[in-house]
Amino acid sequence: MPRSNSNDKNNQNTGIKCKYCGSNQTVKYGYYHNIQRRFCKNCQRKFADNDSPPNMRTPSVQIASALGMFYEGMSLNVIRTHLLQTFGSVISNSTIYEWILKFSKMAVAAEQLYSKRQPKKVSGLLGHGPFWITNETIIQIEGEKTFIWDVMDTWSRFLLTSYITHTRTAKDIKDAFNSAMERNSETPGLIITNKLRTYTEGIELAFGADAMQVQVAGNIHPKANYIDIFFSPLRKRNKTLTGIKKMESANLIISSWLVYYNFFRPNIGLGNAIPAHKAEIEFPYRTWLDIVEKEYI
Repeated sequence: MPRSNSNDKNNQNTGIKCKYCGSNQTVKYGYYHNIQRRFCKNCQRKFADNDSPPNMRTPSVQIASALGMFYEGMSLNVIRTHLLQTFGSVISNSTIYEWILKFSKMAVAAEQLYSKRQPKKVSGLLGHGPFWITNETIIQIEGEKTFIWDVMDTWSRFLLTSYITHTRTAKDIKDAFNSAMERNSETPGLIITNKLRTYTEGIELAFGADAMQVQVAGNIHPKANYIDIFFSPLRKRNKTLTGIKKMESANLIISSWLVYYNFFRPNIGLGNAIPAHKAEIEFPYRTWLDIVEKEYI
């Protein structure tokens, strides 16, 4: 009986998937810096046999941890210290920021593939359209006052849009509502706003007489506390924008935070459910780790 070749046995497929194409037709391909490398027979590419994304050294779980901390409003210094204390990894602030930009782009791109899917469950009463609540936040980007208009469905607390403008006119409000309509094409029956006067004109420009407006100040209306509840995660989002100097980066962070809020972040007001789950919107990624591993799953 012929003897088996030990090298063949060591190099045979062990079920380890290729980081690039997902095939399990991979074999060992030597070592580099004491890390086992593998060769994919399917796509003809080489990769390190570790827990890191392609062409990266840091394990995916550490990158995902950094992303989660950043979108909860923690500074790069705090994240760097956490990675050192928890994982023993020495990572620079610039590297962490590169991770944030890289995987934020991936999260936004993934969400855009599903952006045409409408919420299956939205707020509403007696046949009227969904109930929306809106709020504006003022930040400084590139030395210029910038406004973020947030529109949310009150039933699912699904954030329909975070729309950026440089002025606070009725047309800006109309454009923000039009952006929200791209995610929920049904005209809202009720829109809850603060006392900003231009909301009334903006709602009329966007919906005519089809949408009713309710202005709130303090807690005089049962829905007023929704604005205050929503402010809590918004404050964390605004922390992520601290020090952002370029509008392009700010747009990316705001768009990615919307993905994080809608699809990853448990909402206390929903009993720790995810807004997308409440709205019954399907999305294949449930955590930042899913996004980080997206390239090679």
